[in-house]
Amino acid sequence: MAHRPARRIHSRAIVLSVAVALTFLAASCGGGTDRDQALVEALANDLLAGEDALSNDQGEADCAAEKTYDALGEDRMNELGITVDSADPSSVDLTEAEVDEVLDVLFDCIDMQASLARTIQGDDLNAEQADCVVGEIGDDGLRAMMRSGMSQVEDPDVDLFTIVGEAAVACGVPLG
Repeated sequence: MAHRPARRIHSRAIVLSVAVALTFLAASCGGGTDRDQALVEALANDLLAGEDALSNDQGEADCAAEKTYDALGEDRMNELGITVDSADPSSVDLTEAEVDEVLDVLFDCIDMQASLARTIQGDDLNAEQADCVVGEIGDDGLRAMMRSGMSQVEDPDVDLFTIVGEAAVACGVPLG
């Protein structure tokens, strides 16, 4: 039975995955250089927005936004139906290769472990506990959790509650 801290960490990882998908929804259509820059800025701003922001660093957000734009390109974003006026999360149907590209960008540009640690700190976990749990999950576990949240294909080898639960137990975080 999953208990409160494990559920919260799992929920926050899913929130991070949704935030990644929503990053693509800040995109705009058009072909001019000015619009391209506006798109990159919108992507960066989305990465910095809200309490579950993927980054709190402008440089990280700019890096991820530029590389995300380069990885997907404006044409693909248009194919997905992503516009400023019509930002519907259900319209984002990334291929498995695109999911991998986006994850590569995020892990290249953003300290994703620090991002999750910031996100899960609060009532149930202090900063030291959050850092420990995220360190136990590691980049591979975090990538698997995010991939599962972004992917259209279920991975039977990824049990998110087990990943989080084992990390919490290793850190002495009470699950009850």
